Amino acid sequence: MYSCSSHISCKYLDFYYIKIAVVFYLLLSSIGSPLHAQTKLIDSLKEVLAILKDSENVDCLNNLAYAYTLNEKKDSALHYTGLAYSEAIKINYIHGVAVSLVRKARIVKHFDDDLVQAEKFSKESLNWFEKTSNKEGLYDVYHELMYSIFGQSRFDEAIGYAQKKYDWSKKAGDGAKMFDALSNIAAIYKDAGNYERSLYYNQQARQLAIKIENRPALQSILFGLGEMFMKIEDYPSALANFREAFQMDTPEFEKLRQDGDFDIWVKMEYAEIFCHLNLFDLAWHYFELYKPSGKNDRYYRVYLVSVGEYYFLQKKYDTALQKFLPGLYFHKKLNNRNEIQRTLIFVAKTYLALHQYDSAMKYGWEALAVANTTKAKQITRDACEVLYKIYDWRKQPDSAYIYFRNFVLMGDSVANEQTKAKFLVFNYDQKIELLDKEKQLQQQQLKQNDQQKKILIGGIAVIILLGIILFRNILLKRKNEAHRRDNIESELQLQKLESEKIKAQLQQQATELEMQALRAQMNPHFIFNSLNAINSFILQNNKQQAS
Repeated sequence: MYSCSSHISCKYLDFYYIKIAVVFYLLLSSIGSPLHAQTKLIDSLKEVLAILKDSENVDCLNNLAYAYTLNEKKDSALHYTGLAYSEAIKINYIHGVAVSLVRKARIVKHFDDDLVQAEKFSKESLNWFEKTSNKEGLYDVYHELMYSIFGQSRFDEAIGYAQKKYDWSKKAGDGAKMFDALSNIAAIYKDAGNYERSLYYNQQARQLAIKIENRPALQSILFGLGEMFMKIEDYPSALANFREAFQMDTPEFEKLRQDGDFDIWVKMEYAEIFCHLNLFDLAWHYFELYKPSGKNDRYYRVYLVSVGEYYFLQKKYDTALQKFLPGLYFHKKLNNRNEIQRTLIFVAKTYLALHQYDSAMKYGWEALAVANTTKAKQITRDACEVLYKIYDWRKQPDSAYIYFRNFVLMGDSVANEQTKAKFLVFNYDQKIELLDKEKQLQQQQLKQNDQQKKILIGGIAVIILLGIILFRNILLKRKNEAHRRDNIESELQLQKLESEKIKAQLQQQATELEMQALRAQMNPHFIFNSLNAINSFILQNNKQQAS
């Protein structure tokens, strides 16, 4: 069965705008509620605009144009980019002219999905960039050119601009933009039917997303792998990848996808997977859940074709045709050749199922003509299948044989690509599993190293603590010993002083005793002498002296 998931590839071509949207989102989040914040941001830019002149004025006008684009205000966005262009021309500000043109390319792509006009404005912008040494914004031009040209199925040319995006971002050292370019190249190769190259660039993008730790990028890779499984008709694996991607989802991620113009493609693709798994009730639930707001919505055409497939797979061909034809009209209006060729095949197969062979042949031929230009093998295969069946019904065996042979050749080629892709995906899954195991081992080793480091640090800390305690104890012991020595010395000093005091007292007592002894010895002698003297005076009859 034909895998009709090619329309979603365009979503990976707009990952660059995720980065710009992040900046605006963070700025808006920091200043209040979304509505108030958007008004606040634009008012701030307008306030600054009033005091700017010359080239700075042009730069601010271009920023306002982009702000209004993110805020879904097309008229205001066109107004300010028009002002920027005219002012830049007036002062011969070449860089300002170039940026205003790429802003206009962004506007017509974002609001109208007009790939032809987007390519026109982008090429004009590129011509102006070649005239100036200021290359800031050139990456945006490469992005718009790659996106619009890829949407018109000019795969080789689109890959060339995607490669320029990668070279520019690598030179600038911008990991997010490098991822953007790699995922672009993978998406283009996928729709071109070169699954081997697509998977290679998906692997490169995934490794880079892990390296720069970019979760929106990792989610985008899962969506890309899911679409790869859709291409090779491995719908259970496709569903598993989409579910894993949506499990990572946040309101912020959804807002980034909306700003990047691929949210509707992701959601319609998710619903389509359930159709291929014959889970039609669940598929309808998601179609209704993700249905665009109204018929004037620029993404309503995406919904129409996806729902047409829903009815086609249930063999409700009349209802399917009512969805496919208006969807085809809008795809042609926007020259989205990837979607044109896909829808043409559905219309041709539906008319064939309704036995309306003339209409089936008309759309089959038209699909084949587009496929010959785009070199889309799967479209060529399906167109040849429709045509050979019609010629066989008309009893034209020669023509039937020619287209049957081409159908078989292209069928074998597509089957070969699908088989190679399945093998590559299997090897890729094996590598991812090995990488995951290696990562787990590394994490375990890191965990063990962390534990050992913690144990080592803990041991060192314990040793240091014990050392501190021991050192403190030694200091305290020495201090106590010194204090004890001081006490002993003080006591000895006191004892010495006390003994000296006692000794002095004893000496004093001894002196007093000696004095007492001397006095004791002197008194009898004195009395004896005195009595002798008195007696002498008495003998001399000297009464007065004796008295």
